Amino acid sequence: MDNKSKLIDMVKERHVYYKDTFATPCGKKVIKDLEASCYIHRSTITDQSSVDPYLLGFREGQRAVVLKINNYRDDECLKKMGVDPLDKEPEQ
Repeated sequence: MDNKSKLIDMVKERHVYYKDTFATPCGKKVIKDLEASCYIHRSTITDQSSVDPYLLGFREGQRAVVLKINNYRDDECLKKMGVDPLDKEPEQ
């Protein structure tokens, strides 16, 4: 198996794991909480963060983690990368 195939398999595997984990009732509550507290639906820039680059960086880091989780859960995101999420399910 070449490196590209290994990478595609890894992405598909992560997609299934993230999607399954956050599809549960508890997982949905966790995502909702993370989105509310990690600047997904609002700006990371506030009056306080505009003078504190460390605070702004911290908030952007929080936001990046939640975006990554959401990207791995999203079928459309995989399709944009040229990966068919339904092509092959990884073994559990």
